[in-house]
Amino acid sequence: MEDSNYDVIICGTGIIQGILSSLLAMEGKKVIQIDSNPHYGGDGQCVNIFDLWRIFRPNQKHPDDLGKNRDWNIDLIPKFMLSNGRLMKLLAKTKVLKYLELKYIDENLIYSDKTQEKLLKIPTDNDDNYFQNEEQRINYQKFIEFISQDNQQEFNLNQISFNELANKFNLDQQNIELVGKMLAFQLNDDYLNQPANLTVEKIKLYLQSKNKNSSSPFVYPIYGLGGLPEGFSRLVAIYGGTVMLDVDIDEILFDKGQVSGIKSAKYKEMTEYESINAPILIADPSHASHRQLKRVNNVGKIIRCVCILNHPIPGYDNQSLSINIPNSQTGRKNDIYITILDESHFVQAIITNIETNDPEKELEAGFNLINPVLEKFINVSDVYIQNEQKNNLYFTNSYNATNVLDTEIDQVFEIYKQITGKNLDLNDLDEQ
Repeated sequence: MEDSNYDVIICGTGIIQGILSSLLAMEGKKVIQIDSNPHYGGDGQCVNIFDLWRIFRPNQKHPDDLGKNRDWNIDLIPKFMLSNGRLMKLLAKTKVLKYLELKYIDENLIYSDKTQEKLLKIPTDNDDNYFQNEEQRINYQKFIEFISQDNQQEFNLNQISFNELANKFNLDQQNIELVGKMLAFQLNDDYLNQPANLTVEKIKLYLQSKNKNSSSPFVYPIYGLGGLPEGFSRLVAIYGGTVMLDVDIDEILFDKGQVSGIKSAKYKEMTEYESINAPILIADPSHASHRQLKRVNNVGKIIRCVCILNHPIPGYDNQSLSINIPNSQTGRKNDIYITILDESHFVQAIITNIETNDPEKELEAGFNLINPVLEKFINVSDVYIQNEQKNNLYFTNSYNATNVLDTEIDQVFEIYKQITGKNLDLNDLDEQ
């Protein structure tokens, strides 16, 4: 190793850190990316059966009848990607896509207790089973036609709320829920009082992705999301950067109020240097919370439950599914998300934001859909978001509760612009 001086230090190998490290390396910056874990992906790592038991039940051996390790790819934070979303464009432009084998998710479903068939497909022009009456269907179609237009200047979308826009199209509660939660992936109802353009842009991305595949707009790596951070790390190396696992941070260094690097005993053990020096540091939020740096806010907790079943969801044999249980169905503030990714092993994940002192009970509506469950692995984690950026020290946000990875990408564009001084143009990335 020539020296320990870099342009940027990135702490963590999660997907967001991986994207930023590769983009900055492509910009010609000398990047070093480190992770305190011996694996890629951070909290969102992809594991096999052995590792699943090691993490959640370290003193137990997994049942032999679950088969071989190589047959399992379980994401601890499963999230889909929009087939025509910004993340897919990033993967294509950076050529990380060539490291992945993707598949379309079979169905995107919403739960409703108002119909005999509780799981409903997101409606298309040829599928009207979702709607309770003709007026409801027509109003929805008029709204979708408006969203699909290139010219939407008849409404000042950044000046009116989404609720006001919905009222202009006479959308009832069920239709508002459909477009807000299933097409725009809003976590709760706060978006209703926010500028309409924020939700409209998300709906557009959904519709563009749905046009590529009629059954579902979502794609997913066959072997799990772990391929993304590994792919971005390869890209960092191709552009001359350094990636090191199992290297923790002991201290964040400052010089005249500006970040100047980090100290790491493990790094010193692996090299001859006392510190890694760089004028810019990007880190996952755990490095702020552990050091009591007031740069991130704890905005709540998320419960994620990985479930192993011996049966499919009734009516959906051997299918991968995205299921949303809206808050209106449970009386909660937040929705519940169910992902079914490994259809051969019936591995499912149920996720929501925590609202009470009994997190597992908050997933009851999800369990009712998938029971009986053979094995449950529950993880409760804090959610942090950056509250200020200064001193060239940037903290990425925790993963949110949605099952769509594209909802996390805004911070990539924000941090990239703050560091480089220019917008990230997905049509003008270096394609060498």
